[in-house]
Amino acid sequence: MLTLRSTERATPLPPRARYLTVGFTQLALTVRSLRRQPRTLLFLAAYLLYNDGIQTVVTLSSQFGHEELGLSMSTLAGVMLMVQFVALLGSLAFERVARVSGAKGAIIVRRAIAEAANAADVP
Repeated sequence: MLTLRSTERATPLPPRARYLTVGFTQLALTVRSLRRQPRTLLFLAAYLLYNDGIQTVVTLSSQFGHEELGLSMSTLAGVMLMVQFVALLGSLAFERVARVSGAKGAIIVRRAIAEAANAADVP
């Protein structure tokens, strides 16, 4: 990234325009165009809810670990990094599964693993 050169020149701002107003104008045009793309709008709404759920779990798990389990901040930081690393490895592994068996096959494999884990937990 540091060695790449831009091949196109930046478009200059029109006279008396500001970057902030140009940015918000473009955002308004994009939001208006979503009316013609309901699936994109649905995806963006679903992603917003999904991402909010992930952020809630991360925040509350840190609070729970600190207040209820008495973990130090350095231990919590280590645990969060470990979880992110394991998630990265899992996503790379499932990318390979999806490449071999397709997206549907990867979902089936994931469900089978989850069901096996749940079955092993039953007393």
